[in-house]
Amino acid sequence: MRSRWHRGPLTALTGLVLAAGCAAGPPSEYLRPQGDGVTGRIGDLVVTNVLLDGGEAGDIPPGGTATVRATIVNEGDVPDRLLAISSPRAAAGVVVGDSAVPARGVVSTGYISDRPPLPGRPTVTLQLSGLVTAVKPGPTYPVDLTFADSGTIRLELPVVEPVDSPPRR
Repeated sequence: MRSRWHRGPLTALTGLVLAAGCAAGPPSEYLRPQGDGVTGRIGDLVVTNVLLDGGEAGDIPPGGTATVRATIVNEGDVPDRLLAISSPRAAAGVVVGDSAVPARGVVSTGYISDRPPLPGRPTVTLQLSGLVTAVKPGPTYPVDLTFADSGTIRLELPVVEPVDSPPRR
């Protein structure tokens, strides 16, 4: 019969192994998005919870403008800058505001808040205008984000529905 003294060190060792295993994974929680958007990585940048904002109606008609929501995390030691947004489903894309992504920093775009931005935090808006087709919840839409140093990443974006919209059939 084993005494409880033998289990103590084994339990402690098991706890240390589990803790080390947890630390061996991705450095932070943003690699597991908490929202409805998609996540992609290019170089040191993680672009997470990226989606098209369907507006109050949930649908944007052809010729309309869609806002892109995203959180961009720079895990590197060198700053980068979002230069452009584009899509084969839109005539033009525009980046409004200071799109610099600081080293070891975060930039969020397109999220509406009832609070003003924190001091020192730039406000960035990403828009696709002249939509070729209607944008509506359900299908995904290709969107390219081009960064100065990291290059271009294409993501297939879902459309966020209004919070109080009825379920689609």
